[in-house]
This record gives sequence, C-alpha cells and structure tokens, in this order.
Amino acid sequence: MGVPHMWLTKIVAKAVSGALLALLSYSGIASAQYVANNPLRWVDPTGLDATVTYYQGQNGNIFGHIGIGINTSNTIGYNPARGVNITNVLTGQNVPSVMSPDAGHVPLKTVTIHTTPTQDQLMQNLIDQLIKNPGLYNLYNNNCTTAVQNILAAGGISCPGTIRPKLLIYDLQEGRCK
Repeated sequence: MGVPHMWLTKIVAKAVSGALLALLSYSGIASAQYVANNPLRWVDPTGLDATVTYYQGQNGNIFGHIGIGINTSNTIGYNPARGVNITNVLTGQNVPSVMSPDAGHVPLKTVTIHTTPTQDQLMQNLIDQLIKNPGLYNLYNNNCTTAVQNILAAGGISCPGTIRPKLLIYDLQEGRCK
C-alpha cells in the first residue's frame, strides 16, 4: 500500500527536528530559545535573517521606534541615553545615545529579511560597534531609523533614505530595500 504522503512528511520532519534539537543541545542553545521561545510562530531552519520591527512610540514619541535583530526576533534599537533632556532631543541637539534591547516596546509591524552568513556577520559587527561606541543621537539625522538603515547597509541592503521609522518599515514591506 505504501506510506501516505502525510505520514512520510511527518517522519522526515521528526528526523530533521531531532537532528536540529541534538545540534542545539550540543551547542548549549535551548530549543525554544532558537525560535524566540515561540516555536509555533517562528521557524527559521537556517538561522540566517535580519528582523526589523516597528514599535509604538513611548513617552510622548509620536513617530514610533524601530529596531533590528540579526538571527533573532529580539531587536535592539538606537535611543537617546537615559537622563537626556527631552527638549534637547526634540530641538535636534546632539545628545548621548545608547543601543539597547527593545523589550517592553509594543510591536506594530515586523519584517524578516533573508540574509547570508556574510551579511549577518557584517551587520552584527556594526551593531557590536554601536553598542561599544554609540556616538551622538540626533532626532533629525542620527536616530533609530538611520541606525537600522546603516546596519542594513553594512550587509549590502540599501533602503530609501528616511528618518521616520514607519516609512522604513513600509519600504521594507514593499520590497524597496535591495
């Protein structure tokens, strides 16, 4: 009678899943951690991608916020440092900045960009540099949006220039970043 297609698919999936779990276990990565603790929603068998998420603004920010994660859905974003005078930010003055996890932000839209190992490494290198030396934040020319654009550009992904997070996520959704 043969093996029905559905059963064969399940057998192959179990074998691949078992091998992946063994590899993850050996590498010290928890299997649920591999898929952002949500294995029913996130599946990335290669681990090669950049995740860009547009978030609702906080503390009076009407423009929103955008962050990026390399091989993770946990994004990191470029922000004014804690304790910076908000008037200085709003008037476009250069202020101290920080790269920080976007945990606690309310996600509105997410785009996943499939990448190569080389692109991942180049983008992660820039993120690591920004964590060590974030430079100065400026709402009008060096903000969360320009940081994500620069990180993508490090991986060879060019997007139309904008300083607004919502426009960048739409450019990514519409395939205007190449």
